Amino acid sequence: MKQHGVFLNNLVAQGKIVAHGPVIDPTGGFGLSLYQLADDEDIESIVSQDPLVQNGAGHMEHYVMLHLTTPAL
Repeated sequence: MKQHGVFLNNLVAQGKIVAHGPVIDPTGGFGLSLYQLADDEDIESIVSQDPLVQNGAGHMEHYVMLHLTTPAL
């Protein structure tokens, strides 16, 4: 999980992830990451490099978000 966090933090530094973190669910925990990718970037090729995926310890599901509103920082 530590390597997974480092991987995601690197994507934040590159501007590819807007936010990420664990979600506490009574039926089982999971994580959520909000990606911001250019149209020509393939999310599958990016997440396939994640140590969590490479080690078979987890999987990713991807859904398109058509619009995201955030406060000005």
